[in-house]
Amino acid sequence: MSTTDAKNFLDAIDTSSDLRAQLKGAVESIVQTAQQNGYNVSADDLRQELRQRWGMTSAPNYQSDPDTCFFA
Repeated sequence: MSTTDAKNFLDAIDTSSDLRAQLKGAVESIVQTAQQNGYNVSADDLRQELRQRWGMTSAPNYQSDPDTCFFA
């Protein structure tokens, strides 16, 4: 995937509630995989760790939708 495609995909996440819903399912799958492999984590734990690793000080505003993705 090109850098432009990556940017366009992330922009689409900002504007598409359907796409965000799809990604929420992906996050739940990642959490389930982590738990099946002995890691006691939640989606929120992973979000917090990714924000810290990426140097984010605040989550994006998706209106009333929950913050669903930094992994996805």
